[in-house]
Amino acid sequence: MGGTLTRLATQGHEVHVAYQTSGNLAVFDGDALRFAEFAADFCREFDVLGDAIRHLTETMIGAIGNKAAGSIDIDEVRRLKGLVRRGEAIAGARGCGVLDELLHFMNLPFNESGTVRKNPIGEDVFL
Repeated sequence: MGGTLTRLATQGHEVHVAYQTSGNLAVFDGDALRFAEFAADFCREFDVLGDAIRHLTETMIGAIGNKAAGSIDIDEVRRLKGLVRRGEAIAGARGCGVLDELLHFMNLPFNESGTVRKNPIGEDVFL
């Protein structure tokens, strides 16, 4: 797929890429933990660590560290993992020559169940 995207972008075509899901299920806990710890360290380093940020990063780090095998991530961790995956998708698309403004992240509700099993498709998908 990357070769096709690169060829189309190189030829001057307007290449759009649409992501239906956040991709959070494809991010390992260890990677999410690394990003949560980075966020906490970043905020401390630049003195932007308020109570809300401290609580959020501590909650995510604790949830990942205490997660039982096969259990569902808490919402904050799923969102963090979605951001990790989005960053990977953006980097990959840029490497193919696709412009950032032509990337579409839809996070369709039926894909965001927190498990491999999807939610039923409802009217909210088409809004």
